[in-house]
Amino acid sequence: PPVAAAPPPAPGRKPKLDGAPAGKRPVHPSPAKPHKSPALHKKGGAAGGAAEREPVDDKEKVAWYQRRAESGDADAQYNLGCCFDEGRGVAADHAQAAHWYDKAAAQGDADAKFALGVCLHDGKGVDKDVKRAVALWEEAAEAGQEDAKFLLGQSANPPDDA
Repeated sequence: PPVAAAPPPAPGRKPKLDGAPAGKRPVHPSPAKPHKSPALHKKGGAAGGAAEREPVDDKEKVAWYQRRAESGDADAQYNLGCCFDEGRGVAADHAQAAHWYDKAAAQGDADAKFALGVCLHDGKGVDKDVKRAVALWEEAAEAGQEDAKFLLGQSANPPDDA
């Protein structure tokens, strides 16, 4: 398939990490979208424990995602990548964003594959690699990721929030 040109950013659009309805995602160049983790988690992940609510404060949220991301939670890895990508609760660090997107993508997370593809396409935090970006977008599109499908021209309809 042909290499898709990245669409221009929507003026004034800022993604939200919380509170947005499901399925509402910003479009390139920002891969961040509403967090994927449910608002109620078990302390200690799959090991169980007392229920723990996701913090509201962005800095606390970063620490909360970090604990889960380091234990292998793909949703937390993706969400932590979004925080670093957008500078939410932590200084923006595109290399860290790409790192966490890569970890989640390796576990098959389609949104992380799309986000990592954006980083690779734009050389944001990583060396520019358009071929790998398109391959990741194709994998994400195959898994049903709407933004990737739209970027690759597999959908005539823009994502809900485009």
